Amino acid sequence: MSKISVIIPMYNAEKYIEKCLLSVASQTYGNLEIVVVNDGSTDNSLAVVSEFAKADNRIVVINKENGGVASARNAGLDVAIGDYIAFVDSDDYIDSKMYEKLFEAIQNNSADTAFCGFVRVIGDRFVRRHEANIGRLAENPQNIASFFEIKGLKSTSPDSEFTENTMGSTCRVLFNRKLIESSKLRFPQDIFIAEDLVFLLNYLLLCKKVSVVNENLYYYLCNPVSATSKRYKKNYLENEKALYGYITAVLAKNSFLTAQQKSTLLSKFKLLSCSTIVRNELGYNEAGIARMRKLAKCDKYFRGLLPFPSLFLAQREQGFKKAVFFLLIKFRCWGTVKSFLLRWEKKNA
Repeated sequence: MSKISVIIPMYNAEKYIEKCLLSVASQTYGNLEIVVVNDGSTDNSLAVVSEFAKADNRIVVINKENGGVASARNAGLDVAIGDYIAFVDSDDYIDSKMYEKLFEAIQNNSADTAFCGFVRVIGDRFVRRHEANIGRLAENPQNIASFFEIKGLKSTSPDSEFTENTMGSTCRVLFNRKLIESSKLRFPQDIFIAEDLVFLLNYLLLCKKVSVVNENLYYYLCNPVSATSKRYKKNYLENEKALYGYITAVLAKNSFLTAQQKSTLLSKFKLLSCSTIVRNELGYNEAGIARMRKLAKCDKYFRGLLPFPSLFLAQREQGFKKAVFFLLIKFRCWGTVKSFLLRWEKKNA
């Protein structure tokens, strides 16, 4: 039976890591390696994991200085020995049959990898389900490359989670380790949001066949202290600039999408980049209005994004609130955009 290495990056997760480990350790798939990478935790996380490791010899614990989730995942990849690789965040948990079903999907379809859906969780409530309803099988590189063209890179909705990325998460994917190592794929460590998207896009270029399990098997906890929580991110603009460079590079390597498809995807990315930068600055920064005026006037990257709300407004059957949001951005009504975002945050608090 093929071995699956499950990599769990961990930083100050003492409240969640026990449930996470229990869900992984109790998988119906029998041949697991569980690699927990302690990314410099300052709480009791390491002690909790160490107790688990004493009772379960499948658990490997790595200690490292804090370097962020990308460096922690990379450290796990460096030591993993499984035929397949999976990732679980330390504050999340998974269905007991997740890896059995993903592995079966790969084997039954002679696929390189498999996806499943996931559920967003707040406390004990399942707040949003994200089905993997993009077809059960992509049998050629053209279809695989189209995954992101079809689904988009992130959510464009101002009422969604700030960094929602329904396709980019690596946590609901079972990866072929040989493919990863054939190109020495690793997570980029110079960005702190969407590093998993970059990894996944590059990985998909190596795949010939992808299988999809249309079940929600991964449970994503909306944790207010996690890396993707709703708080101001000082270097978010720089992150988006670097991310744009990665997306451009991966599309340049893609020989299956047409020039028009690539252009459409980049336009979609710019639209989303514009909306998330605005939301970060105006939704979570007290000095956001002045900051937006400065960016709109002086920052070359952001100024280049401002025409793209017209792309959204030209699309039909979009929600009224979304249309208002992008219309306000289009005309640079920063004070009104800020009020719009604050009211929405208060309503959904």
